[in-house]
Amino acid sequence: MRKYLFITALMLFSSFAIAQETVDTNKDSDKKMKQILPEEGDFAIGIDATPFFNYIGTMFRITEDMENTPSFNFINGAIFSGKYMLTDTKAIRASIRIGLNNKTDKNMVFEDAGDIGDYVEDSRKLSSTDILLSAGLEYRRGKGRLQGYYGFDATIGMSSANISYTYGNAYSADFPYPLHTIVWEPYIETGHSSERILSETRGTDILIGAQAFIGVEYFFAKKMSLGGEFSWGPAYLMRGDSSKEYESFDESTGVISTHTIESARGNQFSMDSRNANGKISLMFYF
Repeated sequence: MRKYLFITALMLFSSFAIAQETVDTNKDSDKKMKQILPEEGDFAIGIDATPFFNYIGTMFRITEDMENTPSFNFINGAIFSGKYMLTDTKAIRASIRIGLNNKTDKNMVFEDAGDIGDYVEDSRKLSSTDILLSAGLEYRRGKGRLQGYYGFDATIGMSSANISYTYGNAYSADFPYPLHTIVWEPYIETGHSSERILSETRGTDILIGAQAFIGVEYFFAKKMSLGGEFSWGPAYLMRGDSSKEYESFDESTGVISTHTIESARGNQFSMDSRNANGKISLMFYF
C-alpha cells in the first residue's frame, strides 16, 4: 500500500512541476530561469539525500524492510548544510555533521556456578561523539536548470569514544577461567580465559583540513535542487591518547588484578578525496 501511495504522490508532484513549467514557458526565458535559480540574498538549507534514495530503492524490493523510513536526526551522523548567496553566482556555505552514538550489546552465556540451563548476561556499552564543521566559498556557472559549481572549504572536526564491558561470571578459585564473551564483532563468540577487557578509551582526535570541490546541481522546481559533488584536499589528523583496561586472575594467590595498556598519541597527514563515492544533497533556497 505504501508503495502505491508513494507512486501516486510522485505522479502528482511531477504533474504539478510540469504544469508549473508549462505556465512559465509563456514568459520570457530569462525571467523563468531567474525565478527557478537562486538569486543574490537567498539563503539555502540542505540535507544529505542518500537515505531517501535508499528508501525509494527498497520500496521496489519486497524482501527489504519497508518500515525503515528516512528521518532527520543527528543520531546517525546526518549532514546539514547552508548557503548564503552573495551574488547570483557566488555563495558562502557551511555544513555540520554531529554523530552521537550510544549503544548497548548484550549476550547471554551459561552460568558457571548455576544449574544446566541457567544463564548470566555479558554486556558492552559504546559511547562515541563525532563532530565535523566546514565553511567555504562556492562559485557557479550555467544558465539553465543544470548548474555547475566549484570552490573550496576549510574543515575542522573531533572524534572520541568509550567502551565498557561487564560480565556475568566472575573470577574465583573455583572458576579461574570463567565463561564470557571474548568477541563482539563481527559476530559474537564465547570462551574461557584468565584475562579479559574491562574498558577502552579512545582519546579525542582532532582533524584540520581543506578541500577543493566540484559538483552539479539540477533545479527540478523553483528554488529546489538535487546535487552531487566530489572533493579533494589535504587533512592533518592529531590522534589523542588511548588506553585499554584488563582484569586477570592469579590462580596461585587467588587475587583479581587490573592493568592498563596505553597507546601514545600520533599524527597523520593525507592528501586524498574526501568523498570518493560522491555526495548527494537536496537543497532548498528561499
